[in-house]
Amino acid sequence: MAQKVTSITLAKLAQFENSSRPKERLQCEMISGFHLYRNPNCVSYRLRYTDISGKVRNKVIAKSTHLKPQQAAEKALKIIATDADPLREAADKKKNFFEQQQRASQRTLGNYLDGLYAKHQARKRSGHETLNMIRNNFAHLLEKDMASIKATDIKLWQLQREQEIAFSTIQRAYGALKTLLNKAIEEGILETNPLPAKSPLERPHYEEVDKQLDSQSKRRLLTKAELTQLFDGIEAYNTDLKRQRVHSIQRGRTYLEPLADKRFAHWSIPFTYLAYYTGMRTGDIKSLTWQNLNLNFKRLSFTPNKTRHHADPIIVTLDLPDSIIELMTQWHQQQGKSPVTALVFPSDITGKAYDKHAHITHWEKIRAFASLPDDLDFYSLRHHWISTLLQTENLLQVARMAGHKSTKMIEKHYGHLVPDRAKGALQAFDVIISQPRQQIK
Repeated sequence: MAQKVTSITLAKLAQFENSSRPKERLQCEMISGFHLYRNPNCVSYRLRYTDISGKVRNKVIAKSTHLKPQQAAEKALKIIATDADPLREAADKKKNFFEQQQRASQRTLGNYLDGLYAKHQARKRSGHETLNMIRNNFAHLLEKDMASIKATDIKLWQLQREQEIAFSTIQRAYGALKTLLNKAIEEGILETNPLPAKSPLERPHYEEVDKQLDSQSKRRLLTKAELTQLFDGIEAYNTDLKRQRVHSIQRGRTYLEPLADKRFAHWSIPFTYLAYYTGMRTGDIKSLTWQNLNLNFKRLSFTPNKTRHHADPIIVTLDLPDSIIELMTQWHQQQGKSPVTALVFPSDITGKAYDKHAHITHWEKIRAFASLPDDLDFYSLRHHWISTLLQTENLLQVARMAGHKSTKMIEKHYGHLVPDRAKGALQAFDVIISQPRQQIK
């Protein structure tokens, strides 16, 4: 049987609960300061003590319904035995908790990225590309305390991103994040890098044959029939958008701008034409300015976004045919002859570049109007452009026109289109060998 440590019994507790008035106390005769206290809505066990400053304070131990008198008294004795100020300890714990929360909020990836690290990268020529690479790839971690970023976060990120970008791009983005964390250590914001020394990235284990076949099926020339369907589909979508606008205005939405007299009903129309004629990546088209697209000289000159962070970025220069110059001149006039510094395709809402996925919905509608295969994505226009060039130009020339520093990527992804040219060249040997010996002398 446990030794009795309080004069407050269950019977006294019950009587106090039934008959006491608000603010009334029942003192324990065995433990100084330990007592029952009547609140307006309940009875609680309390410990009355004097803190180091001489102030009398009351520590609530528990409600009477939660503990028996003996249990509450034992808790009171433990508090007394520590010779500490329980309320101060609680206040200190609360203060420490909020301080830790504040430090954690200051250590979020987003705060550091936009603050000290942005200033650090501002000193570098390609610093803003590095910031954008981290921001675009790790948007889901921006609100996270950098100290709590784990290898599992990276693995999950890779699984999502490897469906959209190459493994080499994933490696660059991860390297940029790890460099940021190391800089945070130098500046005393982090104690250690939360990511492991060994990279958590795993190279995708694709079947190379299947991958190559899939690559070849997509990287091809569009047929003459598909090209006819494509252009018919673009104009059919343009006409349908104008028809929809007329219908909307007739139904009372008179604030909408009429489109009947405009060449293009939507920016996605000239956007698609430009992609077809230039083979540009969508990100490069969306960041294109009229200074890059010189209509007077009929020349396109730009640095691909993929190479801007390089020490020696590529500058692609293309002399454009009259067809696309005429179309883009019409678009320029429709835009109000924007200044050379303006974007060719500015957002109607923000005036800035469109989101990287903004064109997809419109491409799907064009494809539907054109009755093209569902697996023919927008990037197929670039595949067709490169494949067409390979019929007449050498690999190095095509690589440079496509924005690559070497022929490696062209050989890897479009090499299956090149042997046909060599086949014709080898026929000359057959002609020579087939001649009578006396004619060869």
